[in-house]
Amino acid sequence: MTESEILDWFEANRDERGVAHWEKGYAADSGLQSFGVGLTRLRKLAKKVGRDHELSQRLWTSPWYDVRVLALLVDDPKAITRAQAEEQVDQVQVGQLAHVFSSCDATLARAPFVRELAEEWMASGDSIRERCGYGLLYELSK
Repeated sequence: MTESEILDWFEANRDERGVAHWEKGYAADSGLQSFGVGLTRLRKLAKKVGRDHELSQRLWTSPWYDVRVLALLVDDPKAITRAQAEEQVDQVQVGQLAHVFSSCDATLARAPFVRELAEEWMASGDSIRERCGYGLLYELSK
């Protein structure tokens, strides 16, 4: 799927109940918008899209929470770099996004450097990095 087709899919699958939940609980803290699409549906979409590192990088710049989640789900763990992981963790504004970034079968958890990254983040003293580090540790324990 192309980026345009993906954005069309989000428009067609917008869930007003999910949008209301987002606006009530997360919108103010994140600066992001949401189509209200849940993780289960995003995982199904990710399977259709397949692994695509370049597409993932473009989707990550979106102002939409759900699109960023999809970006995390379709990224290629073999192509993820430490620099990318550090940059993205700095951009994780919402606890929900941090959770998907580091757990929920996150692609980052399959990157070759994940053990060292998890250890560093757990000891970092930064609350988001610590949370993501423990999420990665959970994924490694599976």
